[in-house]
Amino acid sequence: MTDAAHWIDGEPATFPDEAPRAVRSPFSGEVLARIPEGSPAAVDTAVNAATRAFRAWRRVPLGERLAAVRAWLERVERERDTLERTLVAEVGKPIRAARSEVDSLLSSCRYLLAQAPGAIADEEIPGYDRFTPRVTREPVGVVAAITPFNFPALLLAWKLCPAVLAGCTVVSKPDPRTPLATAALARWAAEAGWPPGVFNVVHGDRDAGAGLVSHPGVAKVAFTGSVEAGRAVYESAAEGIRRVTLELGGCSALVVCRDGDFQGAMPQILHRCFFNAGQYCFRVNRVLVERSRHDALVAALVAAASRLVVGDPREEGTDLGPLIDRPAFDEVVRRIEDAEARGARVVLDGRRAARAGASLIGPTLVCDVPEDATLARSETFGPVVSVAPFHDLDEAIALANDTEYGLAAFALTADRATGARLARDLEAGTVWVNALGESVPELPFGGVKQSGIGVEKSRWAFEEYLQRKAVYFGFPKG
Repeated sequence: MTDAAHWIDGEPATFPDEAPRAVRSPFSGEVLARIPEGSPAAVDTAVNAATRAFRAWRRVPLGERLAAVRAWLERVERERDTLERTLVAEVGKPIRAARSEVDSLLSSCRYLLAQAPGAIADEEIPGYDRFTPRVTREPVGVVAAITPFNFPALLLAWKLCPAVLAGCTVVSKPDPRTPLATAALARWAAEAGWPPGVFNVVHGDRDAGAGLVSHPGVAKVAFTGSVEAGRAVYESAAEGIRRVTLELGGCSALVVCRDGDFQGAMPQILHRCFFNAGQYCFRVNRVLVERSRHDALVAALVAAASRLVVGDPREEGTDLGPLIDRPAFDEVVRRIEDAEARGARVVLDGRRAARAGASLIGPTLVCDVPEDATLARSETFGPVVSVAPFHDLDEAIALANDTEYGLAAFALTADRATGARLARDLEAGTVWVNALGESVPELPFGGVKQSGIGVEKSRWAFEEYLQRKAVYFGFPKG
């Protein structure tokens, strides 16, 4: 792989006094590339390029914007092997997980292409003869798209595709640990014929992100990351009265009722607990199981999780690759140790998978976690799951909702009425009842409480990048 410069106004860009930063493989530690630390000059130049491009792009007919995005997707599909290998290298995710990410990117964007004409169309209000009331939808302007390390291609596409189709232009800032997939997507957009300035990329850490969010030329911020960082983004955006979409993580629970078929759902449970080494925001952090079935579920989950393969993400048989870096590994281990110190029992210890030079940790199951342990109260970005019993459904719902987060929730039950109650009462942006393995582009993705504001995915994503204008059109009809 080669070094990645900023991508501004349709071409690579560098600026004086920007120190190079190494991008390392989380598995081997080798240097994959070097990127510049984003300077204020880089941010300013990128936003100015996006502002110039917006003036023209917003007037481009929707059909031409659709054709541009379609051409980009065709290029992504042709280059998908390169994109998958890039994700394996920089994120450390197993090759099968990388394929899944690219599949999701393509299917989500194709769905958005099909939905765009209806989602962006103007609306006339009937019933008036002397004039025609209209609601028009117009692009909000320059969008700052800030993405995390865990799904750098997919989470960018969820922002980029509806924004560009709506007529906005974009300045993306990827996580500095995983910038290479974003750089490739920007290059392919230019090669697919996107006008200069429609899609720009600025590298850098929090300083670059803060400069981008606070830039007066930015009209909208689309951010995925931690609650702490999201709070800072929200405060900065508020100063400039900028629109925001925030997706900020979760501490999601799986509720297993007395009649829940956890044996039949075990492949889906493993996926929701340990996919991407547990580094995703809507995974299962906590399993809550009806008390009489607690021991049986723990035994089944330990047996199944013990068979997962931890190791080289390039190998077809690998289920869990490394965590993104050593600080992430240390934080996960610290949380396990904190729970142990407070009396919790580690019934499956993934720390045994640790090896020098790679931030590997295997599936970990912890029982008897006290309520004051960090593991029980907040999101753990790693393959660690706590298991706790409940007495009845009221207690299960109370335990599941007893968190500041509200991104996702899961449930297993054979009773339709119980399922309907769980779907209604679990406080989350998305609830899976039995259908744990399903995900479709038609449904929105977003959270409640401190898990975020706004949605991504689905036709509702367009509303995040459009502003409505009321027009009283005072001409006779006909």
